[in-house]
Amino acid sequence: YSTKYEEMEVNDLYKILNEVKGTNIFFNILGGNLFRHSKFEDIINFIKLNEIRCNFFIHSSIIDFKNIEKVLNCGAKIVILVDLFHTDSNLLTNIQLLLNLHKDRRIMIHFAVRSIKNLNKIYEIIDSLKIINYQITPFLDGGNIKFFEKNVYIRKRELLNQRLTMRDIFSRLNVNLNKYGQLNINTRGDVFSDFFYNKIGNIKEESLEANTKYLLF
Repeated sequence: YSTKYEEMEVNDLYKILNEVKGTNIFFNILGGNLFRHSKFEDIINFIKLNEIRCNFFIHSSIIDFKNIEKVLNCGAKIVILVDLFHTDSNLLTNIQLLLNLHKDRRIMIHFAVRSIKNLNKIYEIIDSLKIINYQITPFLDGGNIKFFEKNVYIRKRELLNQRLTMRDIFSRLNVNLNKYGQLNINTRGDVFSDFFYNKIGNIKEESLEANTKYLLF
């Protein structure tokens, strides 16, 4: 992915994409303004030529109709990230235009929710724009812990009511089932099973397949 300060070297990205082509692995490309990557055109041509299954995650503040069209034409899907705390006045208009132009459902609207008030507003938008393909994810911003405690976190009694087998217990000692099969790679090529933990390798030094050996121990 690319950021304001750095972007992944295109040869590193090709190396990753070459490893996943022809497989059932789905590849997510995100971070910063992807359209500003210096090799954006080359990347989408590579994806189209090799029929890579992938999503492009685009923030709602940088909706670019021309470049979104290019991404869709290469066979990829688009996920529009919407945070109502960081939007402009054109948000609803742009989403409506985008959905009207592309009705094949290869565009998903992904909302970040921070509060109940925020959630109610999101449902209003979904209803008014008749959005079918969407996802809503709680977002912890440091100031909405009460919202998470009341609406997101699992309570002790809920945990105690779960009936786990010994197999479940032993498997969860080593594998985070919520992240199972997922790898995250930053612009420097560092590989993480979760960004909250230390890196497990680097794609400049080893293949993706080699890096996965660190996931189980």
